Order: sequence, then structure tokens, then C-alpha cells
Amino acid sequence: MRSMNHCSLFSLFLSTTGKIAQFASSKDKDLSGRVVAGMLLLIAPYTDLSFDQLAKKIAHDGNFTLDDITSDNHIAHYGCPMCGARFDFASSEIKDTIIQFGAMKLLGGVPYSHQSLNNHQTLACLAQRLPIEFHSTTYFQQSQEMEQIEGHLRVCLKIDAGFESMQTVSPSEPLFSEAAYWIMQDETFDAVRALKMVLGGFAIHKGNRGELLVMLLLALARDSAVGPPDRLGKPKQQWTSVTSFFEFLFHAPPRGHASNYPSIFNAKGYMVASEGVSSYGKTFHAQLG
Repeated sequence: MRSMNHCSLFSLFLSTTGKIAQFASSKDKDLSGRVVAGMLLLIAPYTDLSFDQLAKKIAHDGNFTLDDITSDNHIAHYGCPMCGARFDFASSEIKDTIIQFGAMKLLGGVPYSHQSLNNHQTLACLAQRLPIEFHSTTYFQQSQEMEQIEGHLRVCLKIDAGFESMQTVSPSEPLFSEAAYWIMQDETFDAVRALKMVLGGFAIHKGNRGELLVMLLLALARDSAVGPPDRLGKPKQQWTSVTSFFEFLFHAPPRGHASNYPSIFNAKGYMVASEGVSSYGKTFHAQLG
């Protein structure tokens, strides 16, 4: 080993939770003298996510339906390779519980059994469905952001050479978004209170025009439109029609029922052209219903 002291050596240590001291003693604790001090140079920090490596190609033959696109078999192959590889080489039982596996990963390795969530788990669920950005300026705030990376599927996109600041994001991974939907459908999960807690308890960019709240309302409308999940965490179908989505977004009364309020389904659109603005003629329901 000592004959290699003058040789070039490149080492790579990969871990989300470990420290190099777990595997090698520090120099001051090495009584054998095997640890040799020298000039060590670090390469600049970089990120390589390798997302969508297992994504399946969509056949443009007219036979690929919305059910196919939103199936577990399809969405499991987007994002990191972990879920796609698990799905491809698993038994039917493991394939059926892939949403439950996603929920466990999202909650930091804790299986979800309708228990109360801590603040970090709540943030992880919301961040999978909303573009929540950290603005960490203190060590405590950075430690909160790092905990999301370590245990709740957030990824680091950029870190400066001095490791003083970083840019992180919860990537768009459909399987984990469906896992978050399942958790958020529990009657004890109050989405609005959860968002209020996240905005007040973490160094989160609150937005300029209330856009996070609007996007939360859109997500909740989609959840209502697809319906409640079954025991495996899946709705009857993972897609919905445009009219059904707007029906739940605006809490419109069922079509055909009398109401004292104007319905979005009876609204007529307008066409804007260089000549001016003219009525479209068709109602929302006639066009999209």
C-alpha cells in the first residue's frame, strides 16, 4: 500500500446518509500509521439525476389510451430507475402494491397505515404535487432542506463550490405523485392547514400572487374528480374528463339541476381576433361535454 503513495488516486464515495468516517478512521485515531496525509483535491460539485432511463416509448398507432398512459406499468418507469426496475422484476403482489411502496419512500421509509404525519412528511407529500421552493439562509433552514433530500425524495440540482448554498427540487415523478394523492385522501389530512403549516414552518418561497394555493385547489379538484382510492391507494381511474374536472373545481351543481347561481357549463366563450372580439356561440358544455 505504501508503494502507492506517489500514485494518482481517484476515489468516489456515494451515500445519502453515511459518513466516510464510518468506514475509515481519521488520522489522529489511526495508531498503525496506515493513514498518510497528502495534498487532496476535490472536483467541483455536480449533479447527475439519470431520470427517465426506463421510460417506455409511446406507440403512435392510435391504440395507446389514457388508461395505458396512467397505468402503474407506465408511470412507474418515469423518474428515477428504482420504481421501474422494481416493477419489471417483481411478483404480481409487489406490482399491485407499488403505490404503497412509493408512499413508504415518500415518508422516509415508514410504511403508511393512515397514521399522523410529522411536518417533514407533510411537506414531502405537498412538494410532490406543488412546485415548492426552498429559500434557506440559515444553518437550521439548510438542515431542514437536507433532511428532505436525505429521506423524502427531494433532489439537489446545484450546490456551490463552498457547499454554502444549494438548489433543490422535488422532481416530477408520477408514481410518487399518486402516492401523495393516496396519503392526502385520508380524512385526517387537511390540505389547506398543511400548506399553511409548511409556509410557516419551513423556509419556503410563498409566491407573489397566491399561486401555491391556486395550484393546491387544482390538485384537490383533480382528486375529487378521479374519486377516492381503494385499499391499494388507487382510484377507479387515474384520469378525468375536462368537464368533470371543472365541475369539481367550481363545485358546480349536477347538470340538469336547478340552481340560483350561473353555471360554468352554460358560459359561452369568446373569440379574439385582429378584427375584434366576437361570441363563440357554443356553451362550455356543448364544446367539451
